[in-house]
Amino acid sequence: MEKNVFMEADRISRKTKTRTYSLVFILFLICLSLMPCFLILQNISALNHGIAAYNDHLMAQTSGHLSIQTIITGDFDNDGKKEFVAGGIDGKILVYEDTGTDNSLQCVWSTQWDIETHITRLVDGNDTDNDGNREFVAATLGSSPTENSLYVFENTGNDNYVLRWNSSGYGGYGIKGLAAGDPDSDGKKDIFAGNQNGAVFNFEYNGTDNVTDYEVTWQNSSIVTGGSIVGLLLHDFDNDTLDELVVVGSGVGISEIHVFEATGVDNQYNETWTYTIPLLPEIYDICFVNDSNVNGFSEFLVGTSGQMLLFERAGNDNYTIIWTSGPLTNFRAVTSGVLDGDQGPELIGATPNDVQVFENNSIGQYPRVWLYSFLQPPLINPQISSISAAEDLDGDGLPELIVAGDSVNPRIFVFEYTGVDNQLSLVWNDGSDDSDDLISYLEAIIVIVILVVIITVAVFAVFIGIHFYTQREDEKYRHLMKKID
Repeated sequence: MEKNVFMEADRISRKTKTRTYSLVFILFLICLSLMPCFLILQNISALNHGIAAYNDHLMAQTSGHLSIQTIITGDFDNDGKKEFVAGGIDGKILVYEDTGTDNSLQCVWSTQWDIETHITRLVDGNDTDNDGNREFVAATLGSSPTENSLYVFENTGNDNYVLRWNSSGYGGYGIKGLAAGDPDSDGKKDIFAGNQNGAVFNFEYNGTDNVTDYEVTWQNSSIVTGGSIVGLLLHDFDNDTLDELVVVGSGVGISEIHVFEATGVDNQYNETWTYTIPLLPEIYDICFVNDSNVNGFSEFLVGTSGQMLLFERAGNDNYTIIWTSGPLTNFRAVTSGVLDGDQGPELIGATPNDVQVFENNSIGQYPRVWLYSFLQPPLINPQISSISAAEDLDGDGLPELIVAGDSVNPRIFVFEYTGVDNQLSLVWNDGSDDSDDLISYLEAIIVIVILVVIITVAVFAVFIGIHFYTQREDEKYRHLMKKID
């Protein structure tokens, strides 16, 4: 009898412990799962209230605009105020300008028709026809050869632009590299276009009429064999008055950088340097850097699927890597500019979901000094495609950094230097109405509902497990008691 009582007490004790441990586990699971819910609501509130003061100036022209693929900045209408131009995959081009109120931007012009299916690149033409009016050049990627073109838009007065010329499909399939300048110093402006077949074409202004104003004066059809040109850059890195043309390209097993320089003969260029990136990361972007380490030499920055690489001239017709960012970081866009007003420009790289700023510390190192992540709730996930830095858009003496994304949720973000070293704050975005706030809350509610469902299923599974475990233990006990009796 005493033995039976002891066994019954032991059974009850084990059963109680099992249920207690299970209850503690369930409570821990609930607390752990609810934490993201509170963080989501907290960050949504902070984001929506932090930019609410600027949302009144956001224009409806961006509604339905699927994505922003490329942005450039400059005073294209010569009114003393900087504009930024944005192009997207739906063929729209939009020009934004400051309204006169601090950190207030509005769309002042847009194309009234879709150019092509995809605007891949924009570049400042810087008055390619020498008539005193600035242009910007757009490159496109279409579904047929005639839809892969260059378009030159010229300003005709304040906030108005007209199409002056297009290449009518000439230049190859999928133009993704674009640069403009006068690298051979002949007084005629050139537009260089690199396509997805690894070729580069040079269109030079000939000053005849708007139909054939630009003609192909040089081309190289096999710069990146089997790969795509993804970026072009023009600058006189060796200070000989002749710009170098830097070409970056990627493909399957291919990641290359090529440098061409004018020979002195009109429209003739020779390749002077080439570099293959080890481990073959995919190259995404290239930008000019105006002497970040203040040693008298300009650099160029390359963004890849693995890291950022900073190149500097090392003797005649030679370049060397002077800095690399941390590995395994997917830098889709790069730019450079003096953001905080101190010595030397910063290096800026964007991954799909964050922006990082690196600055030279005078001993040859470039520590990261600023980071903004879009992965924090409300999980905007902009899929950053283009960035542009160091343009004082609103004339307050503080440089801005513009970030554009190519996700299905249209996003342009403007960050401004706060006056504190290496500190930027978000001052504007293109969420044009209250529906953005509503979407953020709805997204949060969906996430919370999903978490609640997961918690419910987990708790139910634990209770079912407890039930079957205790039922099995009871069966064992009854079986044992029968043997004892």
